[in-house]
Amino acid sequence: MLGLYCSGRIYPTIVVTDLGLSLSKASFATTEIDGSQPWLATTIGATTDTMKKIIFLLLLLFLSTVTFAGEDIDSLFQQGNDFYKKGNYSQAIASYRKILDSGVKNAKVFYNLGNAYFKNNEIGRAVLSYKRAYRLSPKDSDIKFNLEYVLSFVSEEAKKTPIEKLLENLYNLLTLNELTIVIFLIYTALFISLSVYIFTRKRVLFWANITLGIILILSG
Repeated sequence: MLGLYCSGRIYPTIVVTDLGLSLSKASFATTEIDGSQPWLATTIGATTDTMKKIIFLLLLLFLSTVTFAGEDIDSLFQQGNDFYKKGNYSQAIASYRKILDSGVKNAKVFYNLGNAYFKNNEIGRAVLSYKRAYRLSPKDSDIKFNLEYVLSFVSEEAKKTPIEKLLENLYNLLTLNELTIVIFLIYTALFISLSVYIFTRKRVLFWANITLGIILILSG
C-alpha cells in the first residue's frame, strides 16, 4: 500500500512579529564634525536615515513575500493531498507540479507526486519522482519502499519484446475467431510479399545478365 504524506506545512515560513525598530521613533544625531561643518553632519545623518529606512522597507517587503509564498505552497500541498484522497489524481499532479515549478525542491512533494503518477498509470514519471525524492531524503523508508515497488513493474514490463507486447494486446482485445482471421491475413500478406520479392528478384537478375552479356560482346 503506497503511503501518503499529509503534513500541514512543508515549507518554512517567516513571520515578523517585532523587528525592535519603530520608524516614527528612529532618530540619528546630527552633530558637528570637527566643530566646523554642522551642515555636513546633518547631510550625512539625513542620508544615513534615508538609507536605513529604505533597507528596512525592503527587508519588510521581502519577509512578507516569503511568508505569503510559504502559505501559498502549504495551500497547494494540502489541495493536492485532498485531490489524491478523492481519487482525482490528475488534479493532484497539477497541484504538486505547481509547487515544484515555483522552485521548491522537497522530498515530500516528489513522493506524493510519485504516488499520484502511479495511481494515474504513469509508471515512468512515478519512478522519476520517487528517484528525486530519494535523492533528497535517502533514509526515508517509505520513499525507498515505493521506489522499489514501482521499479518491479518496470522490470517485468522491460523483459517483454515488442512482438510479445503486440500479441498480448491482441489476445486481450480479440476473440479466438478474430485472432484466427488476423493470423490468416498476416500469413497471406507475408506469402504475397515473399512471392513478389522472388519474382522481382528473378527479373532483376535476368536483365542484369543480359546487360552484362551485351557489355562483354561489345568489349570483345
